[in-house]
Amino acid sequence: MVLSHLSDPVGAYREMLRVAKPNGGLVANRESDLRMWSYYPALPGLRRAHEVLLATTREGGGNVDAGAKLVAWAMQAGVGRERIEVSMGTWMYSSVMERRMWGDTMAERCRRGGGRDKALELGIATEADFEEMAEAWAEWQAAEDAYHGMMHGEILIRK
Repeated sequence: MVLSHLSDPVGAYREMLRVAKPNGGLVANRESDLRMWSYYPALPGLRRAHEVLLATTREGGGNVDAGAKLVAWAMQAGVGRERIEVSMGTWMYSSVMERRMWGDTMAERCRRGGGRDKALELGIATEADFEEMAEAWAEWQAAEDAYHGMMHGEILIRK
């Protein structure tokens, strides 16, 4: 589930809880906290990519801090705190294979896709920005000492 892109994440939790099995059903969810990116080398194009991601998510009505809001959203949906378990998890990309996969994915998103189109439409980034970002992802991918990590909120709700 990607609640960070929804205008009504509380309503989404209500619906997930409605369809979960009564007496023992579970709702599990993991959401990124987009504010919590960490990467090396600290390339200007990667910094710009992060800024564009945050601004586009905000301007598009999304939640850049969704991972930090999971408990609040669940409670607003009517869940008692005693029925909620919460934790944080991570994604980490550093090996050759991981850098190739993540670098190719992110460079491709700089060249085409909904996020790119939205950022251009909103005036958050230019074509030149996206070219710089794509080149930075390629440079990052080629760096043997590179890594990219991010944190996620994780929630388990017992019905």
